[in-house]
Amino acid sequence: MADGYEGAHYENITDKVFLLDVKQLCTVYENLGSYYIAQNRDGVNWSYWLRTPVTDCNHDMRYVSPQGSIGRDAPCKGATTVSVRRSIWTRRIMP
Repeated sequence: MADGYEGAHYENITDKVFLLDVKQLCTVYENLGSYYIAQNRDGVNWSYWLRTPVTDCNHDMRYVSPQGSIGRDAPCKGATTVSVRRSIWTRRIMP
């Protein structure tokens, strides 16, 4: 038997994972400063997609550049190296 098995606790939860939209990105910027700029483990900034669509083009999407600006590109042409940065709302557990 694994150590600590008898004292282990768990809770079933369902959290939603999603891409940020432009409004949520602004909220992150206002509350957390430069945290909205994504970095890998080596501290290198990278681009990531947003879920807010571009309204004047049916194949372009918005993304956040490594410098923190919002750009647009077509995922299908692959001209820009853009990744997915997942977001999750967590519940605040009160003591």
